[in-house]
Formats: sequence, C-alpha cells, structure tokens
Amino acid sequence: MSEAQIEAEVHKADPAVRLGTFVALPLAAAAVAWAWHLFRGYLDALVVNSTGQLVESAGRVADLLVWVLLGGAFLLALLAAFWGRLARRIVAAGRYPFAGARLFHDMRILRGDAAAGYAHRTARNAWLALALSFAALLGAVLLPGYLQRLHPVLAQGHVVFHFVEKGPKP
Repeated sequence: MSEAQIEAEVHKADPAVRLGTFVALPLAAAAVAWAWHLFRGYLDALVVNSTGQLVESAGRVADLLVWVLLGGAFLLALLAAFWGRLARRIVAAGRYPFAGARLFHDMRILRGDAAAGYAHRTARNAWLALALSFAALLGAVLLPGYLQRLHPVLAQGHVVFHFVEKGPKP
C-alpha cells in the first residue's frame, strides 16, 4: 500500500476541536476542584447537638442525595442520546468516522464489518447508559419513601419528602 493510500484512509483531526478540548479540560477540572472545596467537610459541619438538629441535618443530606441522583440520571440520558445518535450516523454512513466528523485526534477510517461492529458497541453503550439513567431516576424517586419507612422522623418538613404520600392522619 502506498503512502498516499494510507494517508487517504486516515481522517484528520480538527485543530479547533483539539483547542476546544484543551480549554474545556482545565475548566472542568477547576469546576470539580471548586465543588470539592465547597462540599469538603460538609457532613462534618452538620450540627447534630439535638434530635431536631440531627433530623434537619439528615434531611439536608437526603435532599442533596436526591439531587445528585437526578443530576446523574440527566447526564447519563444525555450520554445515551449522544451515543445513540452516533451509532445511527455510523450505520447510515457505513464508515467511522463518517464524512464531516470533527475529531480530536487523527483516526484510521473503519469500513464495512469494522464500522458495523463499532456502531453495535456504541449502540450497546447507549442502551447501558439509558438503563443506568433510569436506575438513577428510580433511586431518586424511591429514596424518599424508603427513608421515610426506615426513619419516619426524617420525613418532617423536607423538600425531598413532598412526593411521598403520607398515610391517613389519626
């Protein structure tokens, strides 16, 4: 195979995407460091000198856990949608990367069975991300009821428990 044929079988990287990635990665790392700094010692700082304060602190932690589960479910659903769309585009084009794809690095073009296999793995990952998203959403919905049954005193006056149906009042 000549060098020209090998060069034709490589999809070249887009310098703008590469630059954007080099800018986005430090920003993401800074956001994670900022979040870590904000929540570092959060549980240690919760006041638990009395039963009322313990209930309030535990309720705040439960509220945060529900929001984390909802956020994770949303992000996993976005990832599933991205991978699903990518798999459909690979199948439609019959090759990966498809024409017009903007890549971070140079990549050898996959055609035929190799592209179909890559599309199948990508679609499988999309279904897995969607299943995990539903699991996180289910956890966010069921967690308040579980905590209420486990510790009834926690359900008093917290946002996370407003979806839980309360039994009849005596």
